[in-house]
Amino acid sequence: MSYLELLRRSKARRRESSNRDEAKQDLPESRCEVDRAPAGLPVLSADHQCLKEAGFKPKISFGEKIIWERPDTGFYVSQEMALHLLDTKNIPNTSGANVRR
Repeated sequence: MSYLELLRRSKARRRESSNRDEAKQDLPESRCEVDRAPAGLPVLSADHQCLKEAGFKPKISFGEKIIWERPDTGFYVSQEMALHLLDTKNIPNTSGANVRR
């Protein structure tokens, strides 16, 4: 393969990649990307409300599941673990509501 043929192929690849980049710019951004908002949390249940009142903060993880930030450490845990921590009184429930049994 000659130097000129390598140069032609390289230029052709560059043109193809720049055409792909231009095509991507023409696509409209989704509402979530514009607002930088999460995709949407599911409807609040009693468990969600209890966790929020106890100081946990919800976040959507990469697997589209909700994980909860612990108020005492800042680490993220699953909803089941967060409820377990509330049940075993490892996290104080400051809402004044009855403890889940």
